[in-house]
Amino acid sequence: MRAVVDRIEGEFAILEIEGITIDFPVSLLPADTREGHVFSLSLERVQTPVPTEDERPDEILDIQL
Repeated sequence: MRAVVDRIEGEFAILEIEGITIDFPVSLLPADTREGHVFSLSLERVQTPVPTEDERPDEILDIQL
């Protein structure tokens, strides 16, 4: 997957990925990143166990909708 730097606005780079734009922290990109630079992206699912109710932090369990 390709991400193109559309523009940089303050602390965020606006990346275009397959027609969708996202705000991405400039601090996570190489220091010389400029408008028009193209990056290759890949996603990999990481197998992590889902915490049981006993393992979840209390603040998550106390959320009321």
